[in-house]
Formats: sequence, structure tokens, C-alpha cells
Amino acid sequence: MAEIKGFAIRGLLRFVKQSAYPGGIASILSRLPAEDQKSFDNPVTASAWYPYAVFAHLLHVIYQHIGKGDKSLLRRIGESSAEADVQGVFKIIAAIAGFQNLLPRAPLFWPRYFSRGKLVMLEINDRGARLEILDFPEIDPLHCLLLEGWFEQMGRLFKANNVRVTHTACVHQGGRSCEYTLTYT
Repeated sequence: MAEIKGFAIRGLLRFVKQSAYPGGIASILSRLPAEDQKSFDNPVTASAWYPYAVFAHLLHVIYQHIGKGDKSLLRRIGESSAEADVQGVFKIIAAIAGFQNLLPRAPLFWPRYFSRGKLVMLEINDRGARLEILDFPEIDPLHCLLLEGWFEQMGRLFKANNVRVTHTACVHQGGRSCEYTLTYT
């Protein structure tokens, strides 16, 4: 069973709080399956591992109730999570590295978030990159879209210009992996 670090779940909860959703976090959590709600009996610990399914179910509830089915919400959640990560996990790196220096090292950060899968850089050049997420067949399709926003915002936060990320292949559409193309100037 795949697991995810608590700081990713905390990122979703932070987004709910910032969205000023009526009823707030408690209302969103009450819509989760009873088994998932147990993960929130105690405060979510950033460094602890949680079932990936809890993250995926929480993302679906947020998408349905805050986003009302608008997929652009997923990008915004990804952008918000990237901003929080730069203040936390990537704070030191952001201070010393630019986007060109970060890209080749990006695969090193995948295990900080996920217990399964791996991030592989397929190509990096001075105008873009291609990367794929391998061996993570249970990645949720909404999470695939969230990652577009996360990767894009990371580029902006690391001072890349005109960053655009496209999810070009997906395990949910018959791909062997989820592939992303990044372009920037």
C-alpha cells in the first residue's frame, strides 16, 4: 500500500483553510469515508507516513465541494502546496539554487513525499524538461493534475520565467507512466 508524508496532507488542509469554505476543515473531513477520518483523530504530523488513499480521498472531497468539479482548482492546490514546500522542505535549496540547478536533483525529493514510485528526468535543456513518474500505478488522476500546478509553481518560485507544465501521458489513459513536459525561459 502506497503512503504519503503528512506534509502533503497538511498542504491540502491548509488550502481548505485558505479557501474559507463554509464549515472549514471539519466540514470537509466529515465527508471522508469513516476509515479515513481516523487519520485525523490526532493532528497530522508533517514527517509521519499516512495511507495514500487518505490523501486521494481528501483531494476528491475538496475537488467536489470547494472546486465543484472545476479542474483548475487542482492546479491552484498544487501551486499553493509548492509555495508551502518552498517555505518548508525546500527553504534552504531555494536560497542557494536556481531552477536549472534544481531540475537534475528533483528525483531526490520524490521519496520525501511518497513511499512508492520514482521521479525520473527524461530530458533537461535550457528551455525545458521532460519527467515521468514511474512505478506508482495507484496515483490518483486528480493528483496527476495537481502535480501540473506544483511543478509549474516550483519553476516560478525558483525564478524560471514563463513556466508551463503539461501532463502529456498518464497511467489512467493507458500510459506506462505519468509524463510531464515543462517549458520555461
